[in-house]
Amino acid sequence: MRTAPAKEVDGAVSELYWIALSYHLPSDSSRSRVYLWRKLRELGAENLHPGIAILPHTPDNLRRMRQLLQKIREMEGDGTLAELQFLEDSAEQKMVEQFAAKAQKGYARAIRRGMDLLQKRPDPRELSRLRKELEQAHRQDYFHTGLTRELRSGLEQLLHAAGASVHEFAGAFRELLGESES
Repeated sequence: MRTAPAKEVDGAVSELYWIALSYHLPSDSSRSRVYLWRKLRELGAENLHPGIAILPHTPDNLRRMRQLLQKIREMEGDGTLAELQFLEDSAEQKMVEQFAAKAQKGYARAIRRGMDLLQKRPDPRELSRLRKELEQAHRQDYFHTGLTRELRSGLEQLLHAAGASVHEFAGAFRELLGESES
């Protein structure tokens, strides 16, 4: 079984394998379409073309895409899983960049939520949501983008501090942002 190796930061081309899910759902079932859209979004899949979702080839992604294919068939849809390798370096690089941008947006959302929480007394549910956002961004950071690795480390420290107390959480977040406590 092949897995997607990490892309070099300097842009060197490496041999990547992808999982492509081609799917079609009955047009009269908006519920099944919404379900599929949410699941693909949860996985962090990108659309290669309408009706073709793509993820880097990892054992976990393959397992999840197989489960999703089974669910599509249960919803009276049709689908096919395929292993894909780009033959054009520029197309592959563009796809890697799309995945990296999505991961960075996920981290940015978690940072914004953390900043918002600094303005008030966060309750445990809000801290839990922040942790889940960070974990999802981490799962979707397939190519370990450079800056987000540092952000992820800082946010993980921040969330660890949040478990001890809200005050420590605020201090850790301010430290991450390079601000002094006022």
